Amino acid sequence: MFFRFGEGVSVEELVRLDQVITCFHVLSNLCVLCTGKVARLFISNDYGRSWQLSKTIQVEHEICAASVHYVESKILIGGPNGEVTFIRDGRVVNTVCKHDDRVIGFDINNHSYGLDGRRCYWSTENDELKLSSRLSPDNRVSFDQDGRIKSIRWDRENIPVPADAPVHRERHPIANGGTEIVQDERTSSAIKSQTVEQSAFEYDCGSSSSSTIPGTKVAVDFGNSKCLMIREKSPRYFGILRDSRWIRQLSFDSPVKQAIVDYPDNFFTLHHDGSIKLMSKNELLSSSENLKIRTLLMPTDPPTTAICKRYMEEIYEVKYEGIYDDDDKTLYYIQNNALFRLDY
Repeated sequence: MFFRFGEGVSVEELVRLDQVITCFHVLSNLCVLCTGKVARLFISNDYGRSWQLSKTIQVEHEICAASVHYVESKILIGGPNGEVTFIRDGRVVNTVCKHDDRVIGFDINNHSYGLDGRRCYWSTENDELKLSSRLSPDNRVSFDQDGRIKSIRWDRENIPVPADAPVHRERHPIANGGTEIVQDERTSSAIKSQTVEQSAFEYDCGSSSSSTIPGTKVAVDFGNSKCLMIREKSPRYFGILRDSRWIRQLSFDSPVKQAIVDYPDNFFTLHHDGSIKLMSKNELLSSSENLKIRTLLMPTDPPTTAICKRYMEEIYEVKYEGIYDDDDKTLYYIQNNALFRLDY
């Protein structure tokens, strides 16, 4: 397997399995890798540089999303038919189905996100998984005939794209190993074109989240670290927002599959061609007309499936050194049946 990566980047294979990994999550010194109906829990004693298998857990349904929590020794598993399974201390406790479609991810606050558009909040008190609340927002995105975003309905709020909002297009890599995004055109050039509306689905894209995106990410709100996705894989444009306020939209050569908003200023994107890129949140939110990104990993074959930024939880009210360590320049990703660490 051959990798091409950007300047100052190194990649190391950490774990290889004999089956395709469908999803994973890294948190503190724990990592869960899932294949079929099996979740494998790994432990690291060297800050995530190597992983040793701790437990193998069988569940009753296929696995397409997973979230591990160090403090409470629990794992939440999501299934293709809306199942959520609760695992405590390596033992399956119970399974509840409150989504009507595939579970696409979890956040650190026990929320699950599904392709039915629902966001479910779960309680694990008394060692049992129970539904606490459920929201069903009607999220939608409108595109013009060229795929540019014209408006968004997100969490019951209508967000139009201003006529003079900037649109940026990706160019070919520049000499220093990065990629420059330059201002290409204004949204007004497409205002009169035909509009196509599609249903959109929210998911959490914070650094502690666990998401496996089956479609394409089309927008991010840096105010709450939430993203919107659609089922289609063709749109190359996606929007940048802050607190429901439109900032700009970008166009990449390959559509965005997954994104991670990381403290304090990092924004990672995984693309359908397997490439991984890094941008500055502050620059994206600024009024700058010239934007730059850094390509960490070039397109891969087979494509990269998912990315995850290792997050350090508070354990017994004692903060580990490096919980919000800007010097932690490590990203994990899945390709086919292996887990890789990328240092940048």
